[in-house]
Amino acid sequence: MSELKLSASEWCYLKGKEGDAATFYAGLSELGYGAIEMPSRHHWDAASRAGLRVLNIAGPGMSGDVSLNRREQHGVLLPQLRECIALASASGIEQVIIFSGNRQGLEDDAGLRACVEGAKALAGQAEQAGVTLTLEVLNRFDHPDYQADSGAFAFDFAWAVSSPAVRVLYDIYHMHRMGEDVRAEVVRHLEYIAHLHVAGSPARNTPDERQAINYAGFVTDVLNAGYGGWWGMEFLPGGDPIAELDAAGALFRSYAASTANSMEDGV
Repeated sequence: MSELKLSASEWCYLKGKEGDAATFYAGLSELGYGAIEMPSRHHWDAASRAGLRVLNIAGPGMSGDVSLNRREQHGVLLPQLRECIALASASGIEQVIIFSGNRQGLEDDAGLRACVEGAKALAGQAEQAGVTLTLEVLNRFDHPDYQADSGAFAFDFAWAVSSPAVRVLYDIYHMHRMGEDVRAEVVRHLEYIAHLHVAGSPARNTPDERQAINYAGFVTDVLNAGYGGWWGMEFLPGGDPIAELDAAGALFRSYAASTANSMEDGV
């Protein structure tokens, strides 16, 4: 089993401290993290100099003026997403995160159909570009009215689009807050998942053994199921971000090592 691939979402750790990006990146790299997520465009060069790859960028349409779940807004949104795909491809970025948008009274079936239609229109370009579009799931407490607020919505979406370039960004914290059995859901639908976001629950703090999510069992089951993607730390630090990312990374590596040892022993 190869070493666990760790990434970190910039917004959690540099919020209000954007001038410290180069120092943060250097520290992150020293900890063995391999990628930064959703960094500001003017930070890309600094990330590269620190030996970090830019893993993903966030596309438009999270909850603003244009949304993927609104067919009538595709004329504005899809060209913007095409630009994101082209930029990601030219910059060696693996993923573009896409969003359903808010319901605003729209039934889930109708929103899902519109999301599928929009993603199908983009899938060919994404496949050619070697970029994966990842629909992110979010909980309704932090993001009231967001339509893709369940694994079922996202997995139905990926199944219906039926493209290797359209997958799910499954946020473990968000779906745990929604009451999902996150461990079972990820294993059951692993073929549709391109990326995982990690945080403790319910307070979105450092993912350790005091949390409501049993990450030791989660990591074991998901690795045994064949997941080889990135584990994206996206928690809200209570103190020094580097120290907490160090602790989280070490803990998850220990879970992965235990899993590997069990597999070698035939357990």
